[in-house]
Amino acid sequence: MKKLSFSGILMLFSFHILFAQSGTILPTQADFSNNTTAGGAYAVRGIITSTSPGGFSVGVRGQNNGTNANGIGLWGSHAGSGWGVYGTSLSGYALYGSSVSGNAGRFELTATNTTNQAVQVYNAGIGSGITVQMINASGGGRGIDVSHAGVGSGVFATSSGGMGLWGITSSISAAGVIGDNTFGEAVVGRNRGGNGVGAVVGRNDSTGYGVRGFNTKGGIGVLGQAGISGGTGIGGRFENVNAANSSNALETSTNGTGAGAYFRNQNSGGNGAGAIVQKSNPYSGGYTTNPNADLEVRHPIEGSGGMTGLRIFNTGGNLNSWTLYTTNADGNLGLYAKGSYRGYFNPSTGAYTTVSDSRLKNNIQAYGSTLDKLMKIGVKSYQAINSSKTEVGLLAQEALQYFPEIVYSYTHDDGQQNYAMDYSRIGVLAVKAVQEQQAIIEKQQAKIDALATELAALKQLVEANLKK
Repeated sequence: MKKLSFSGILMLFSFHILFAQSGTILPTQADFSNNTTAGGAYAVRGIITSTSPGGFSVGVRGQNNGTNANGIGLWGSHAGSGWGVYGTSLSGYALYGSSVSGNAGRFELTATNTTNQAVQVYNAGIGSGITVQMINASGGGRGIDVSHAGVGSGVFATSSGGMGLWGITSSISAAGVIGDNTFGEAVVGRNRGGNGVGAVVGRNDSTGYGVRGFNTKGGIGVLGQAGISGGTGIGGRFENVNAANSSNALETSTNGTGAGAYFRNQNSGGNGAGAIVQKSNPYSGGYTTNPNADLEVRHPIEGSGGMTGLRIFNTGGNLNSWTLYTTNADGNLGLYAKGSYRGYFNPSTGAYTTVSDSRLKNNIQAYGSTLDKLMKIGVKSYQAINSSKTEVGLLAQEALQYFPEIVYSYTHDDGQQNYAMDYSRIGVLAVKAVQEQQAIIEKQQAKIDALATELAALKQLVEANLKK
């Protein structure tokens, strides 16, 4: 088919292509070229002159009626460093892409070694660089979907004064920003600005949460770590900077069967403490029920012996434990061993008393002779190892020979064995010795009284014989 000249085209179709230097229309395509070097030149220009055009009126419209994925409605190509398609607008949309079921727009960079951006948004105003609206209330799509096959960043945001990335939601069941992962870190905040600068900041201006971490499986809701790559910082810190704020700086709560908080030191050499509780300044006022101590343990009224209060637990094979519990009725500090009551400290005198109720004892028998044994135990003066103070006491090895009931043998977890003695039982033995002495005294007194009676009778007999 014969190619038509540009003047013929003007005559046949009344086209006003005033700024195109040449134009050619073929039966299957039309080419318009502009070879000028003048600024603002164009090969094709479409103008809507009406100041109130109808809906979807366009200056230039590209339409492709193809049904496969290879067609393009409008294609802008540029061999230099400018723009393939350039759109400007005073108040409307500079570029508008619409699709019924396909993609409304697509931008590609096909060179694998280029460092340019596939899409660059520049905004000199005070509005948003990109606004994404999801208008389907029941839709489950994503506002922005980033798929990354490399090792770079899926989304990279920088800011010199504002927010690099800001997510807002008005629904309690939604999230402004969510990071989802199957391996690695879902969201990473990295601080390179020094002390006082937060890598991740959770701010609460209402009654909700500044930072909320939760899990629906067996993981960890919030994990704070220190020492990565040789770091020497702190894994986590909670501060209350308002001196008038009576709320707690840190609270833990659990509805499960585990602990509300678990502090564990896994240092292989056993260095460091499991937990340290310290106040910068001690409370110097009078007694108060307010929590002014370094550490306060609050417990409910006991429902089962020795299973509430402060517990010291050995995780060894025997699972030994001691529990301290403050009774509500009299304020005694009770001591329990493996849940069994052993004794208490009196709140008025500080005296420690052990359990001695006959209803809590079995195999009750009278104790044997004590006085002779006590006389064989030597009272010694001595100085304990690593001490210069002279003390007075007994030797457990001597007492063990005569009163094994008051001597205890202890083997520490490190294998060391030594003896200890219950000095409070010495008073009980002394009572028994006094009873024995009293029996001896009473027996001797009876003899003395009998001898005195006999002596008096002899005296009377002598006096009677002298009078004769």
